[in-house]
Amino acid sequence: MKLFNKVVIIGVGLIGGSLGLAIKKKRLANKVIGVFRSKDTFLKAKKRKAVDEGSFDLSCVKDADLVVLAGPVKTITAHIKLIANLVNRNCIIIDVGSTKSNILKSAQKYIKNDNIFVGCHPLAGLEKRGVVNADSGLFEDSICIVCSKNKPNSKIISFWKHIGCRVITMDAKRHDRILALTSHVPHVLAFALVNSVPKDFVQFIGSGFKDTTRIAASDVEVWNDILLDNKNLVLDSLRNFGNQLDRLAKAIKKNNTSSLAKLIKKAKTKRVSFK
Repeated sequence: MKLFNKVVIIGVGLIGGSLGLAIKKKRLANKVIGVFRSKDTFLKAKKRKAVDEGSFDLSCVKDADLVVLAGPVKTITAHIKLIANLVNRNCIIIDVGSTKSNILKSAQKYIKNDNIFVGCHPLAGLEKRGVVNADSGLFEDSICIVCSKNKPNSKIISFWKHIGCRVITMDAKRHDRILALTSHVPHVLAFALVNSVPKDFVQFIGSGFKDTTRIAASDVEVWNDILLDNKNLVLDSLRNFGNQLDRLAKAIKKNNTSSLAKLIKKAKTKRVSFK
């Protein structure tokens, strides 16, 4: 089902590349163009067939009817400003960043015409990076959160459903608060846990530690941007986590078997309920 004629993806890495593959697989567009910073990345994307064509110039968005901003958060806000006066009047612009409030503020500031900007966050990804790891099925059976100032755009809702996502709409502030606790803080904890292990202990690390810290191998630039962009809510969530950690530490310190068991059981029950 063709939803768009020309889609331009700015930032063809893991997410952008996977999206390109999914769009082509589902035949949602006549043409997918990728915007690249280097010839090497373009050649990798072309080899993976994530795009039909490549460009090194943002002016290729002029006749697009969908532009996808898929870089790190800072890059997304910078690109909003750069393409605002390049896109045609009927173009829809979306992003796939992991924070939303500042991105939407940037869109409201720079996109003045009839263009529609929709903040999107597909809750899918890997700790790996780059278009070489792109997967057309990455978004299957995942959630995509859609945030926009006005009523969510029906065409974009349909787009994500065709990609394989279940769409949930909410305001940007709620999105950022939820993701601070469910995504951003887990990455902080994984970084801290890995950094706490002395080098001579590494040879003794087993599957439990590896499973717990898998996301510590995530992209540096991406997560540096996310944590600083959403820092106040991340810090609030870290304080909440600290309170939970203190309760466990207190029960252990006092040899309080009953309290410790309750806390473990509560976590186990909640974790088992996850889909």
